[in-house]
Amino acid sequence: MKILFQILLYSFLTLTFYSCQKGSDIKSELSTELSSNHLTKASPSSQSTSIASRGAFEFKVNPLSSKQIQGIARRLQKKKKEKSSTISRFDVIEELPVVGEIPITDDVAEIERILSPLVQNGRQIHSEIISKVSTSEDWLLLADEEKYAILNMTDYQLGELSLIYSTVNIAEWQTDQVTQAKLDANTIRSCLSGALGLTDLYYLLVESPTSLLSAKGAVQILKRVGLRYLGWFGLGLAVWDFIDCVS
Repeated sequence: MKILFQILLYSFLTLTFYSCQKGSDIKSELSTELSSNHLTKASPSSQSTSIASRGAFEFKVNPLSSKQIQGIARRLQKKKKEKSSTISRFDVIEELPVVGEIPITDDVAEIERILSPLVQNGRQIHSEIISKVSTSEDWLLLADEEKYAILNMTDYQLGELSLIYSTVNIAEWQTDQVTQAKLDANTIRSCLSGALGLTDLYYLLVESPTSLLSAKGAVQILKRVGLRYLGWFGLGLAVWDFIDCVS
């Protein structure tokens, strides 16, 4: 009788174990299936975010060319008024800046007018970048005040953005128009970051030359440009210094 009881008890415990084990397996399978369905439903947006975060993008807007930037720099150059010896009027003639003097005009209204092509181009570039990075992880991690500053850039900040993106086609800058010498790409980027006073821009561009066309790099550039004050005179001087450096 005792042996029969032990046999029945062993059978009951065995059935209970397998029943619990099966229930656990079903629960595990159900959890896996639900998780899989959730990931499948979420994949389009998460995939989009992932691509936007890591992938490069192509511009529809053409940045200004090296020749256009050089033309702007020439127009910014300080001029002097000299009285004509033949007629009683003042002629405006170009003159190379004297060493130690500020090389560009100090007329802010004139600087603003000369830099207007940079501003117009920067506005287009800004709009396109925002449309491409607004779903990226790097954008979503920005603080609200950073997003506000980026979305509400001033005209001279848009001009600075255009100047930076004018070096996207680095090959165009590598042949000096005067000496026809081949310039090193890192030298050009060093000249740009030095002219703008953005040391970290140099490391960003040199360590990852394609960063201008990636969501991560573009957000970093927008952040640096949008959170500082350069002003019209500062931008004009940056354009002049950049061209002077690469010439």
